[in-house]
Amino acid sequence: MSPADRTALTDRLLLEHGEFDPFEFLLRADWLDYADFCAWQRGEPLSLQAALQVPTATAITALEDAIRHVRAQGLQRQRRTDSRHDSSTDPHFMLLCSNLWTRPAGRVQGDLFQDSAAAFARDELRAALACHDHAAAMRSLARLRRESPREATEFASLLDAIDGDATTTPIERLDQIEHRLAPAAQGLLGSAARRYLAPLWVALAERLAQLPPDSDDLRLHPSHAWMAAGHWRDAAASITGSARDWTREPALIARLATIQARQQRIGESRQLRMQLCWQFPKAAAPLLDALDADDPDSALRRRWPEFRLAEPPLPIGRFPAWLLLADARQREWLLPDQPPVSLARDGDRACYRTLHHLLEAPDDIPARRELKALQPELLHAYLTLRDRGAV
Repeated sequence: MSPADRTALTDRLLLEHGEFDPFEFLLRADWLDYADFCAWQRGEPLSLQAALQVPTATAITALEDAIRHVRAQGLQRQRRTDSRHDSSTDPHFMLLCSNLWTRPAGRVQGDLFQDSAAAFARDELRAALACHDHAAAMRSLARLRRESPREATEFASLLDAIDGDATTTPIERLDQIEHRLAPAAQGLLGSAARRYLAPLWVALAERLAQLPPDSDDLRLHPSHAWMAAGHWRDAAASITGSARDWTREPALIARLATIQARQQRIGESRQLRMQLCWQFPKAAAPLLDALDADDPDSALRRRWPEFRLAEPPLPIGRFPAWLLLADARQREWLLPDQPPVSLARDGDRACYRTLHHLLEAPDDIPARRELKALQPELLHAYLTLRDRGAV
């Protein structure tokens, strides 16, 4: 994640929640699997540092930059009341995570002299809903009904949805969460919305796993709900461990690639996306066009539009070879003898292997001739970059 990306994420969190929460930053950056974070919060013997999907130094640098950014905007430090001590984690990393950063005018906890009874009830209700504490939420909701009936009605829908309705079908529950509960939770609970919504998504994923595995609607594939919950490992397992043959479905290959990227497994993700280009070129183009703006494979995000604008246009199956010139890391992530390459069509496979070899042996004249016969535009690009000392 570049410094500009870190700043953009920090600003996005401030805009959405009005505060900066280091844990939320790590989760939104996909540097923590939410399942691991929840296990750590429950007190299970898991080091938060060990659960990080990036080096600790990377997380520390990013948090330090983010905190400097929010302090410059006037936010003030507020000690967490629910912070867990973790002696097996880097003390500086835990210190950075142990505070919230809030605007001076905002208070997470009510103040006896300055806040109304409605504000107290609202804060307690938010906390109870986030924890799915039905009894505490009922008590707080009753207080809020006395103080602010209109607000109470909005919160009541979130409380009612915790247990769900056994008569709803999975698709009805999915629509309810996506179109009604998620927007309401974001608006009413702020930064606590993730804690409220994740168990709903997990329960839905478990219901979806009971359905026949061959539905055409991929929103009904369990991976959709696992991803929404931030449980990336479970999302991957629901694809690779299913009886459904995901290797024949471009949309599932693309989804697994996204999941791998969110786990910071950029090499594995890149292999799957290049496999898409080789096996399903017609499907690959719209799927790569739809890459999220915050997809962790930043080089692919940048280079795909460049390839699409190349003159003369190159076939989609040549993109993996073209990317060898644009991103040197792919030379290690996708070797010529790996299975994804063997799945390519003959010309695409030969083009990739020849260019990969030429980058290792630039003076191999027969390899240059072979690449010229396969794709002269790639040879021209290779020679141009070589003259500039760029490869």
